[in-house]
Amino acid sequence: MATAHLRGDLVFVDGKGEEATLWDGICRCAVTAAEIDMAIDEVYAEMTRRAAVLKRRRLSRWDGPQLTVVIDEGQVVLAQVRRDKGRLQRLVELSSLGRSRGVVLWWATQYPVTDGSAPGVDKMIAPNLLTRFSL
Repeated sequence: MATAHLRGDLVFVDGKGEEATLWDGICRCAVTAAEIDMAIDEVYAEMTRRAAVLKRRRLSRWDGPQLTVVIDEGQVVLAQVRRDKGRLQRLVELSSLGRSRGVVLWWATQYPVTDGSAPGVDKMIAPNLLTRFSL
């Protein structure tokens, strides 16, 4: 995350709020339900703004600073976001459209399943994640 921060902006969304204490003051952190909703909406708006800039400049890939969005405790974040279909769609679009616009999504969860009543990652987001690893 430190190198992502050096390349541009970093937004840390923490479903449980514990790891965010380490990053508070270093990058933007979203912990409460309202903060998480606002962070997703604002990052989506930035991604949309960048799409308009790309179109105006006739480019297909963002050449400015990268915006890295880290979702920690993805299962908790997803449980909250799934209540709002529009916000869930914005999160899915961040995962599918963000990369070419310089918005990169990192997703961390203890439960990397896409099925069941409490998935760790949405089945529409999982295929768009570049790297997977387990500890």
